[in-house]
Amino acid sequence: MKQIDIGKISNNRTCPNQTKLMRNDLTPISTFDVPDLYNMINIRPLHIDLRKYVNSHLLNGSPFPVPPINPHPYTYVHRPPDCQYQTKDNLTIMILIKSYVKHTVQRYAIRETWGRPNLYPNVKVAFLLADVKRFQRHVETEVAVYNDVIQQDFADHYWNNTLKTIMGFNWVTVSCPEAKIIIFADDDHLIHMQNILAFLRSFPTEKLSKLYAGYLIKSGSVSRVTVGMTISVNDYPYPYWPPYLRGGLFLMSQDMAQTFAMAFPYVKSLPVDDAYLGVVAYKLNITALHDERFTQVKERIKKYKNSHFSFNDFKSRETLVEAWKTISVRGTSTRSKEQYNEIRSPATSGRSDRRKQYNEMLSRATSEKSERQKQYKTIMAHATSVKSEKQKQYIKENLSHDTDMSV
Repeated sequence: MKQIDIGKISNNRTCPNQTKLMRNDLTPISTFDVPDLYNMINIRPLHIDLRKYVNSHLLNGSPFPVPPINPHPYTYVHRPPDCQYQTKDNLTIMILIKSYVKHTVQRYAIRETWGRPNLYPNVKVAFLLADVKRFQRHVETEVAVYNDVIQQDFADHYWNNTLKTIMGFNWVTVSCPEAKIIIFADDDHLIHMQNILAFLRSFPTEKLSKLYAGYLIKSGSVSRVTVGMTISVNDYPYPYWPPYLRGGLFLMSQDMAQTFAMAFPYVKSLPVDDAYLGVVAYKLNITALHDERFTQVKERIKKYKNSHFSFNDFKSRETLVEAWKTISVRGTSTRSKEQYNEIRSPATSGRSDRRKQYNEMLSRATSEKSERQKQYKTIMAHATSVKSEKQKQYIKENLSHDTDMSV
């Protein structure tokens, strides 16, 4: 194995110097290990200076010299209204949560805890969903109550998480340009917003605008078959991924999101969403910042609640609510209990109203289902009665016929 500096590539092409955001507790990564015979600058299939053309397009509207190879031809089923932040805080944040359509309980638990509407006036939350036809009526109910779902009409499978991520980028860069920071998370995570806010406020404004941070995987090996997915050599011929941020939780500035969104059509899609973002970042020569605090298992929440940004693997509402109670009010480094209650009171009232609406809709849906079941039973009873009459008639005719034959 040889360590290759991605600022100096062996095919006589020189990449622009990478921007490194230096902090004592962060590790800028500019190198990774790959075998000598693999030259990662030519990640297929487009061998163009993507960073140059993206920057030129963003600055001057210059056209790309090649047609897109990764279109995103999907239609919105649902999307929230454009973002409007009513706050004097310049640090506005949009959290986009990748969620499976059937994970209604997880979404409701997030809305009840760390993702509660209006808990932080400078933070908004939306859920990224794809399509499962037979479960769509439940999504319609959620949208009617919360209006925080971004959904397009591609199938909701694990291997379509890349499409879901691209959808999130496309929406946030067009409909939520006021958000200075975009956070992507999975729906089994608890995000500790107080710790993240403290982390973000530690950056000067000019460095915050170039931020792309998370838990960095430096040189993950490519699994050709995993979770029902196949990554062929034609799709990605190399044995290692470029450095990429673990997909459970990562964040970036709006400027970075705009850059990624502009590049997606020109980088062939891959089913592993976080590794795909690593490929795009590599082609854009973007350096990710690594921080250990971006991920931790839920069992260690008491130990790391004062430092870490998220805890994962929450599969039920009960476990998430209990964990939220553990971190929601603590010490002097967060809000005092009085401040917390001031925020919690109107949020709780609003949540109560939404819960009533939600329960009313569920009640109506249950009532409609009950009526359909009654109709079905009536039809079946009628069909059974008709069938019974036909059977009686058939038996009568055959018995009569047999009697005639025996005489």
